[in-house]
Amino acid sequence: MEGVRQAVVDLRSGWADDQELDAVNGETTAGEPLIGDLGTLVGPIVDRTHVAVAVDLDALLLLLSAIQSKDTHSYRELEEAGTVFHVPVGARIKRLQPPVDVVPPAGVQVLLIRVLEGDFAGRKGWISRGEFSWIGPDDGVFPPAE
Repeated sequence: MEGVRQAVVDLRSGWADDQELDAVNGETTAGEPLIGDLGTLVGPIVDRTHVAVAVDLDALLLLLSAIQSKDTHSYRELEEAGTVFHVPVGARIKRLQPPVDVVPPAGVQVLLIRVLEGDFAGRKGWISRGEFSWIGPDDGVFPPAE
């Protein structure tokens, strides 16, 4: 069974050999949801109805900086430039494999996701790791029927 778990981790996520699938919660031993796992968006701020999702990693880093410094002007500039879009809290999302040449700075936990429902269904974006609430693996048939 141990070999099967490792094969699933290797196949689904490309994680290093020392990480294993946790059979209880479906996350790796490092605490990260696997590539392809489903989740919902959770708001980092209580009483907010939407989460700001960035179109690329650079935009997310600027967004995080604006939020940390409470810089309203920078935040609005990102919105006006179209580099962030707002997705309702609770929307279903899927974790995606980021491109190999896109590497977040050390210590910054971010995820590339696809929005699965609502006005932005099908759109990709970047969020902080804390905005992903794990549902489970995507057990849907793939490739989809024509």
